[in-house]
Amino acid sequence: MIKINLLKEEKKGRGISLPSVKGFSKEDLIQEGAIKVLLVIFAIALVAELGYIFTLKRESSSLEAEKNRLVQDRNLWRAKAQRFLNERRDIEAKINRVKARIEYLEKSKDVILTMRKYYLPFNSSLEYVYTNTPSTVWLSSFVQDQSFSNLNLSINFSAYDINTIDEFFVLINKEYSLPLIKSIERKLNKYGITYYVSSIKSRKGISPENLRE
Repeated sequence: MIKINLLKEEKKGRGISLPSVKGFSKEDLIQEGAIKVLLVIFAIALVAELGYIFTLKRESSSLEAEKNRLVQDRNLWRAKAQRFLNERRDIEAKINRVKARIEYLEKSKDVILTMRKYYLPFNSSLEYVYTNTPSTVWLSSFVQDQSFSNLNLSINFSAYDINTIDEFFVLINKEYSLPLIKSIERKLNKYGITYYVSSIKSRKGISPENLRE
């Protein structure tokens, strides 16, 4: 008689049954483990790469900020340097103007000192005429002009007698080289008093001796 067991065969042990590894060879298992290791290594490398990229970006931002700061500092110092150059040019221009003014004054001083010597005969002749003019002579005009070689004189005057006019001529002749009588005219005033109107033109050469103080 044939017996049929309708109950499944009870497996030893408890828990969930493991999948069967039937059909997988040892080489397949090693290859699958290697792939998993590679994936882990790739993930770690990716994370490291991302971290490195993040670090580079942060350092790049820091360097960019530092570069911008340095550019601003450079522009600031460049502006200061330009202002300094402009101020130096202004100061140099002022110094040159002062030097030019000093040179001009030095030349002017030399000219003034030289001309001052030429004033000596002019003033001395003027003083001589006014000092030695007789009290009976009155001057109606006195003109004296001077060049670098001559001192020219033109006088219009009046006197009550002809002898005073002759005396005045002698006095002028002592100071000037060439006295010239332009005219002598006899006149009467409203009181019937006779007087004489005369004029003199003269010239005196200027020599180095005349320029000594």
